[in-house]
Amino acid sequence: MDPASRDGYRLVPNTDAPVERPTNGPGNPGERAARSQQPTGPRLDFALEDPGKQWIAEKALRVMRHDSAGFATVDATSVYGAALALPQLARSAGWTISYTGLALRGLLFMIMNNLLQGFLLYMISKEERIINKFGSQMFLCDFAAHHQNCPHGSNCVGPGGTVVTPSRLYDFDLWSTRTFVRDSFKLLFPEKEQEIMDKIDPGEYGVESYYLRTVCCFLFVLGLWHDLAGSWDMLDLLWCVPADSERWIVPTAGQKSQEEEIGVSQAYTDAALHEMIELDFVQFRVAGMPLHWKLFNLLCLLCPKIYLWLLTVDIGIVFLMETSEIEDMIINCVALGFILQIDELMMGIMPPECTKMLEVLKGYAKENRPQTHLPEQEECRRHQLARNWHCWTPALWAALIPRRLLGMLAVTSFFVFKYYVEHCVHLDDGSWVSKPLRLPKESSLSILSFVFGPLPMLFPIDAEDQPIWEMPDLQNG
Repeated sequence: MDPASRDGYRLVPNTDAPVERPTNGPGNPGERAARSQQPTGPRLDFALEDPGKQWIAEKALRVMRHDSAGFATVDATSVYGAALALPQLARSAGWTISYTGLALRGLLFMIMNNLLQGFLLYMISKEERIINKFGSQMFLCDFAAHHQNCPHGSNCVGPGGTVVTPSRLYDFDLWSTRTFVRDSFKLLFPEKEQEIMDKIDPGEYGVESYYLRTVCCFLFVLGLWHDLAGSWDMLDLLWCVPADSERWIVPTAGQKSQEEEIGVSQAYTDAALHEMIELDFVQFRVAGMPLHWKLFNLLCLLCPKIYLWLLTVDIGIVFLMETSEIEDMIINCVALGFILQIDELMMGIMPPECTKMLEVLKGYAKENRPQTHLPEQEECRRHQLARNWHCWTPALWAALIPRRLLGMLAVTSFFVFKYYVEHCVHLDDGSWVSKPLRLPKESSLSILSFVFGPLPMLFPIDAEDQPIWEMPDLQNG
């Protein structure tokens, strides 16, 4: 048995090792054991053939978890990763013009990304908070949310004051046009106002599918969750790496030995480098960074990235909650996720060498990373403990219920609840209707009102005192 197998490090059978055949008869246990160890093909069920080695499956899972949780890495697909890593590579290279240019380009693209994302979010927020009000569009809330239960359920009265029916349900553009036609006839023929009200029915404005709208809000948060996870990974990296001026570019061990053998002047000749495979002579790694760089990355990269995510979720949930048609809900759910993908698009126009450096950048090994290589006896002991469980074992339920899913549900519920509190009124019958609609005093959205949109009470939008629409009483029709 080789040392790796004896220490419990090998995850697959060693088919190259010679098999010692016993001299006993063909029917004894030694003969059968020897035949079972011969490499006659791929082993499909090692648990049945050798129950004592089942622990290697548990070890394989632990090694994979170690690879994902034991190292602090840089996101190679985002311009935020380039803005974080390239200045440290330039510092390690002595601030040469080539590395400094790449570092400045990464920071410039990061600023462009923040401006583009912020501009798109500003325009969506302006549409919902300013322009729609000038178009006399009240908030959708839960108008016609359960129209299949009308007229005896909640949310059965629309903004026009009549009972909602499926044949009279329209989106806002069509409903407002039909209402405009009716009101125009009333102005032209005031003496026939009652007849016009009886014979011209504009219908009602409401949501076509309450449950699809809720699902789209959850899918929207689900699509943005990887960006929040990337922010957490960046924070984890800034916390784990030491506040020292360490080099992020170092020669490999093979290159050091070559320097010692033939000298530094000969180790980096074209002939010597040609014999190496690509970048085998150098290693790009995540290492310590000075404290001032940590503060810079925290304030100029991480904080804007997290706040843009917060603005996107807040504005996006309002945008989806104000969508009434089924096809628009699905389209808007997908389209809104594009905003936080701009950083990946910006990374696509970075030079190829930047992407290459970030891809080969080795992660920083955390001090508290889990131990993977244990003696075989300890592996067996842990395996036996892992097999002793029942339906009410807490570890089973912890593995069954994903924490990320709970986080997504919590975020979705919070921002949907925030929408109802800010824009809707809860009636005694259980209906959620729009608050009275007041026209803004200005046609522009101030930067402070936009930036502090998640906290609207800090910089509210100035509006007229007299509302242009209020929830009417129930009318016949």
